[in-house]
Amino acid sequence: IQIDPSTALVTDIGAFDPFGGGSTMSDITFDQTTGVLYAWRAASGHGLYTIDTNTGLATFIGGATPEFGGGGIASDASGTLFNTPDGVTNPSPTLTMVSTVDGSPTVVGALSGGPTPRIINAMDFNGSGTLYGVQTTQGGIFATHIVTIDTTTAAMSDVGSSVSRLDAIAFQRGSGEVTVKDTLPAGLTATDISGPGWSCTLATLTCTRSDVLDPGMSYPPITLTVTVDVNAPATVINSARVSGGGEVNTSN
Repeated sequence: IQIDPSTALVTDIGAFDPFGGGSTMSDITFDQTTGVLYAWRAASGHGLYTIDTNTGLATFIGGATPEFGGGGIASDASGTLFNTPDGVTNPSPTLTMVSTVDGSPTVVGALSGGPTPRIINAMDFNGSGTLYGVQTTQGGIFATHIVTIDTTTAAMSDVGSSVSRLDAIAFQRGSGEVTVKDTLPAGLTATDISGPGWSCTLATLTCTRSDVLDPGMSYPPITLTVTVDVNAPATVINSARVSGGGEVNTSN
């Protein structure tokens, strides 16, 4: 399904398995570098899948395990997938990194600290790169907790209790105003600057917008029109800088 965050309107996209195989995904995440939607299967025989956002069809990648419990998955800003694949049949619930090629896991460490049982059903990174998880009692009556998880040690810190049986968490990325500022080289004079959805100011060669940019997507282009001075050099280099929008890497 697709959910409109402003209206809560739900749109059905399609079944994971059109042949009625009964696949259930415990958590989903968009790769923040490619926009690919990944999922972790919830039932016995956990594994990594990709989901076609046009049809809903799930395609198995690999990484099947016999453990049951947990099942959170989240992509960081570099596209690394983190996963909590176990928690009930495995006596030591773990945080792992998962290969997007074959689903193979690399164990970061055993989950430690925070509330127990250390079963994480859902995870997501916030705009600052902190990994949050939903700690669950796996269907029990007690309230679940929101925790943060250290991606280098697997240590958990309790944020606080939440509603009973909470089973999903998501942060809106790319929020906040995005600013593009152009710096013209000598010999060029700007006469117009514009772009679909952009609010542009010719005097400062600056354009802004505040709508959310989904992973793997691009904003419409900005067109800058210039006149060339008669004494302009034969070769010039134009540069523009982008800032804002909740970006994590501000050095590029």
